[in-house]
Amino acid sequence: MQYSIDNGVTFSNSSIFSGLSAGNYDVVVNYSFGGNACQTIAQPVIISENPPIVASAELSATLTCTTGGLITITSVTGGTAPYTYSIDGVNFQSGNSFSGLDAGTYTISIQDDNDCTSITNQITIAPVNPPTDLEFSHTPIDCATNTTTISITNTIGGTGTLEYQIIVPALDATAYQTSNSFSGLEPGTYVFQVRDENGCEYSESYTVAPLPT
Repeated sequence: MQYSIDNGVTFSNSSIFSGLSAGNYDVVVNYSFGGNACQTIAQPVIISENPPIVASAELSATLTCTTGGLITITSVTGGTAPYTYSIDGVNFQSGNSFSGLDAGTYTISIQDDNDCTSITNQITIAPVNPPTDLEFSHTPIDCATNTTTISITNTIGGTGTLEYQIIVPALDATAYQTSNSFSGLEPGTYVFQVRDENGCEYSESYTVAPLPT
């Protein structure tokens, strides 16, 4: 027997035709019957092509000083499910999210059940901008109470709303506050800490000299 997929134009001794593209094929078989050469009526075969894989990559969580960035793949269409996902184009996983990511630019590869692959849009995770320096001032010491008000006059770095606290000495420690002033403090050395919206913290000490005796 001989086989053809182009309506009898060419024949093969094998009944298997691999590596075919999407399209229409007319299958014909030559065979012998009772010493006569016979040929079947062409049978149409349609190989359909799946639509391409389309998906969207989203930055679900930004990079902070306490957690990495999170990229999630959504709205996957086309191809043949199930899908797998890779952030390096080599190692694939069934989950559609990638966490703990550092700053950088990422593209996610999506692979379907037929090993067809698609690349998502690029996602850029911005680096953090942590606070790196504090500047201080204080009011003249009140002779009656022997206290002053220390203000943080400038913060270098940090993102969003900043919060401040005293962490040393323990007796004067405070909770975080948005105000940059701390009143009722006696002369001495204090350690102040600032925290930004990304959870980045920075500490620095400031000393108020006592009144001369």
